[in-house]
Amino acid sequence: MRIKSALILILTSIFILSTITITFAAVRVRGHYRRTKSGRLVWVKPHYRSNPDGNPYNNWSFPGNINPYTGKVAPGNPATYLKNYYKWKSTYQYHRSYYNNQEFNKWLKDMKNNEEFKEWLVQYEKEQEKLKQKREKNIFFFLTGIIIACAISLSLSPQ
Repeated sequence: MRIKSALILILTSIFILSTITITFAAVRVRGHYRRTKSGRLVWVKPHYRSNPDGNPYNNWSFPGNINPYTGKVAPGNPATYLKNYYKWKSTYQYHRSYYNNQEFNKWLKDMKNNEEFKEWLVQYEKEQEKLKQKREKNIFFFLTGIIIACAISLSLSPQ
């Protein structure tokens, strides 16, 4: 009976620890200055946004979706939104995939002079770093769950 309840406790702990980070669907964005296309600096207030996961359909800014913090429905045309969403991402991934490192680095250096691309690239690199940290956190929780499960099972095993 003790082994059965320990097994249930272990499985429940692993499940809770592995799913804990999935529930955090929002990312806090600190206030910052952003340069407009005309070159003017504009202050962007601190806010929350949907977690970057590579899926444009679950973004709060996707037309028709509701921002849970403001209650506002995102306006716009879904086709236009998707075109803009994939514009730089697909260009970047195309060059990364089809060119050797030297050609890609030359292209990237040229594109960093493009203001529109530079802004996108900074955001893309930040999102990639956050995704890397999230993966590391998930691995940590998973391994912690396994260690706890092993410790419990060892403590409950007859000696």
